[in-house]
Amino acid sequence: MADSETGFKRMIIGLPHNPRDYPAVSTTVWLAKQLGIDLIGTVFEDVGLAQLADLPEAREFRAMSSWQPLSAAQLTSDLARMSAEAQRMFSEIIAQQRTSGSFQLARGSAADFLVQAGANDIVAIVDPKNPLERITRQFRELVDIIFQTAASVLIVPSSPPVDSRQLVAAGSRIGDPAIATAIAIAASAKEPLTIIPLEQSPQALARVVERARQLGVRTTVAQPMLHGADLSSLATVSCNLKGKLLIAGRERFAIADHSFSQLRVQIPLLLVRSGASSPWNRPDAAEDA
Repeated sequence: MADSETGFKRMIIGLPHNPRDYPAVSTTVWLAKQLGIDLIGTVFEDVGLAQLADLPEAREFRAMSSWQPLSAAQLTSDLARMSAEAQRMFSEIIAQQRTSGSFQLARGSAADFLVQAGANDIVAIVDPKNPLERITRQFRELVDIIFQTAASVLIVPSSPPVDSRQLVAAGSRIGDPAIATAIAIAASAKEPLTIIPLEQSPQALARVVERARQLGVRTTVAQPMLHGADLSSLATVSCNLKGKLLIAGRERFAIADHSFSQLRVQIPLLLVRSGASSPWNRPDAAEDA
């Protein structure tokens, strides 16, 4: 299984409220299946909303009925209905892809919950289709997770590309966890891989290509991006390559891209933490390769 190559154990995704964002959930199900890891679909019950309903002057705006008092009973009913619908759609995607996953309801904010994820986890964040949802406090808090969590982070656009059949990795050496993860996914999915070299010439990745080919992965090396490579430019190149997933190092790009909340991703981004477990990170990995 791919998890023996990457060290990942589980993926946690906060299920979106908007049904139009569920193609992104399908991508997380596919990736968890390729990695051979547990997938946990989570609906977050914001305790703050229930507390807000207790305020005597609290009001809410509802379509077709304008402003009205915020009812704790109505709010509880709405949350239960939303949770049931999210579980139904999640279960349908799981069944369609013939894999497994679990559903959970968590009390508290998504950010507070997900930031506790561990080093062997992947936290999945859906970039919502509705631009108004991107400016909410909840989405900004989720973006902050990229810089706070010990986990790797998967950022998925609401409508990821469906006709692409290539993985793209950005890295510079055989011990790079992002490259190791990309090769493991490509080997499991039986899909080709293109590596974008960073910092070094394409020749420096010759052993990486040989290692990938030994695992049955058809691998090519693109033109290097030695200077000015950020998530935006890498995502653009990956889209031009018809990539379906871009894998890169979390620390290298997340630290440089604090403006991510303004970046509309067109391709799923898996940002692998630098300490992710990989058999290639052993001292003798270069000789083994």
